[in-house]
Amino acid sequence: KPHTIAALITSYMRNAAYLSLRQTTKAGYASRIEVLRTKHGHRTVSGLTRERIVTGILQPYADRPGAALSILKMLRVLIRHAIDIGWLKHDPSLGIKRPKIQEIRSWTDTEIETYEKRWPIGTKQRLAFALMLYTGQRRSDVHRMTWPDVTGSTIRVVQQKTGHKLAIPIHQELLGVLAATERVRDAI
Repeated sequence: KPHTIAALITSYMRNAAYLSLRQTTKAGYASRIEVLRTKHGHRTVSGLTRERIVTGILQPYADRPGAALSILKMLRVLIRHAIDIGWLKHDPSLGIKRPKIQEIRSWTDTEIETYEKRWPIGTKQRLAFALMLYTGQRRSDVHRMTWPDVTGSTIRVVQQKTGHKLAIPIHQELLGVLAATERVRDAI
């Protein structure tokens, strides 16, 4: 129906701003968009108020702050689109605080040792672990690393999210893991 959240989603997904997003970003948006469409698509955009967002959309995720934050972020993208196309005059989500998510802690030295004992040098698990630990890159960037990217004491990376080109010095531990890894194909 016109001017519903479902209609807003359809409009947004046909908009140049959405169409120009990377496929990985669209894939990340997909589940959140679908939640909003299936659970709230019948509601009118003009009926979005701060109170309705907090109680009707976010409250069901009170025990899952990460999910609540994801839904709030997606809703704010849709609200900005609604303002752009004239369906809303102001942002009803203004003043809604981001749900606090627990800090993701770093592994302790003991946990790292335990992992390394379980997965010795030469295993795929140890290789993936070492690449992430010693390069500090996102999983998507580690996944795309190739042997030709390794040159001497650096590894070249073009970050998928930012497009930045980096030459990362290879840590001594990572050098040992790479040296013990069989090169079967270009992908590390």
